[in-house]
Amino acid sequence: MAKITTSAGDDLFYREDCFAPPWEDPPATLLLHAEGETGDAWYGWVPRMAARARVIRPDMRGAGRSIGMRPGQAWSLDRFVSDVVALLDGIGVPTAHVVAARFAGPIGMRLAAQYPTRVRTLTLCSTCPAPAEHYAEPAARWARSIEEKGIDAWSVEAAQERLGRDADEEMLEGWSDMLAGTDAATLAALFRNLPAFDASRDLEQIACPVLVAVTGGSPVMPLEATTAWQRRIRTTDLIVMTGRGDHIAATHARDLAGSVQEFQRKALKDSEGSKREGRGKRRRDEEEDDDQPARGEGRERKRDKQRGEGRERKRDKQRG
Repeated sequence: MAKITTSAGDDLFYREDCFAPPWEDPPATLLLHAEGETGDAWYGWVPRMAARARVIRPDMRGAGRSIGMRPGQAWSLDRFVSDVVALLDGIGVPTAHVVAARFAGPIGMRLAAQYPTRVRTLTLCSTCPAPAEHYAEPAARWARSIEEKGIDAWSVEAAQERLGRDADEEMLEGWSDMLAGTDAATLAALFRNLPAFDASRDLEQIACPVLVAVTGGSPVMPLEATTAWQRRIRTTDLIVMTGRGDHIAATHARDLAGSVQEFQRKALKDSEGSKREGRGKRRRDEEEDDDQPARGEGRERKRDKQRGEGRERKRDKQRG
């Protein structure tokens, strides 16, 4: 596991996987995990995505081995966005496809809005621009559960809520173990500071192609609520998969990873086509500019000839 150190001296850890041929220059895909998780949460995505991309999976601030909030630091969306930019700078990635799950969604939205050249495409999984609007009651309950019952008890309940009670027992147990490894105080503080994660004002500023992915039976986020904010983004596609869980990136990992790959490929193809069309238009404009003097000279010669012929006919008429 590698790390980068921000200009403020904060250590952020990440994993990177890439199985593309060594002679290729594969694009980068940045996977931002949900609250209480680590980069390991994307295990189901790595085999497929890393075959043709650099897959970067950070432990977000306060998760896994990455540093938490320092004493006195205010919770803010911009702080987490700055962490992502520092990570991309630190590993030399000028631009990346970004995939964000649950409460990491607003981080991806703010990143795409404020740093448009850094985000090729944005995929948003089981998320919304302002989690406090939909998760205020659950978040308060989760914070109380962590503080009163402990992180282990909370993690069992959280795994069932995220994955749905129909998830197999082994998956629920594994996910619960991962959630239980989170620092309890940091996670409870995040839940109590949820209003700080609000990217509502950023939606209209997002210029890159966006894919929104949800389950049709989410108990917290109705499909109508998702489409309401999705329509405010300039260029979006929507994927709805069957299920009642609230974490599509986990419950539908393999299928969704394939859909995201196809979405990214199409976006790159469209972008390259637009660039070629733009270059062709510039060449045509330049050629027209070069031709204008010649066309002007031709028109002037024609007018001179017409004037000369007119004067000749006038003299002939006078002599006659």
